[in-house]
Amino acid sequence: MISHGFVDGLIHRGIYEEALRWAQGVESQMRTRTMSEIATSAADHGDRQTAMAAFANVASLSEATTPATALLAMSVRLGDVPAATRYWQVLTNPEMEATASFIEPAAMYAAGSMKDAVAPKAAGVGGYGVAGH
Repeated sequence: MISHGFVDGLIHRGIYEEALRWAQGVESQMRTRTMSEIATSAADHGDRQTAMAAFANVASLSEATTPATALLAMSVRLGDVPAATRYWQVLTNPEMEATASFIEPAAMYAAGSMKDAVAPKAAGVGGYGVAGH
């Protein structure tokens, strides 16, 4: 319990890397929830490395929804559609129960995918540019 308290304090202060280190010592029944909290908060604040490391330690699919959504959003913000696809695949796992909360991640993923598909054409790649008209 003490370790979990330290982790909560570190998350609140935005010290995600240190929170991840302390989370390794959290009791096993609390570890998945703690890693989920770290992954979510770190992703929301753009700490990609810590978010991904914490997410790798989320052992329960039921605890993966929120951090996967946060990591998907972070990946879309960074323009990293392949990374967003990995988190989209977690959210669309057949064992996940689809709810209305999946509308926002679906929209983010669709927008990121469309932007990724349009960017090369807008830059003149693939015969859609101004050059060689």
